[in-house]
Amino acid sequence: MHTGVKTEQFIRILRNQGCRITPVVTSVVNYLFKTGMVRSAQELRDDVSGLLGYQVNLATMYRVLDRLLQCGIVCSMHKTDGIMRYYLCRNPQQGEHHHFICSSCMRVQEVPVCFSEGFSRYVEEKLHATVDSHFIQLEGLCASCRKL
Repeated sequence: MHTGVKTEQFIRILRNQGCRITPVVTSVVNYLFKTGMVRSAQELRDDVSGLLGYQVNLATMYRVLDRLLQCGIVCSMHKTDGIMRYYLCRNPQQGEHHHFICSSCMRVQEVPVCFSEGFSRYVEEKLHATVDSHFIQLEGLCASCRKL
């Protein structure tokens, strides 16, 4: 399932970007890697606190997640309920790609292609504007949940 990717690679990326590697940082990366799921900051705090054996402050969790977002290790999921959710980007150095999130089991799968070129071309040709960045969120039912 994890095709040769190890959590040490993520820690190396964080170190190279000047991130302090604390037990909370390591536990969040390991937990998201192991589960492959989308979690809220509160859920992560509760799960990581259980793993570490002490209560992690929610503000600490938000600081860690913010730093992981800045480093490209973690991505955020946007939902209409207003609760920010986070997941591990398994290939942060791959370049442009997206993620498929199962709306039932909340598992994340890499989509190693990016179709934004067509959107950018449309914006340039039809709107006479330029695209500086984009965000595409793919959600649906994974193969396992479709069988249920």
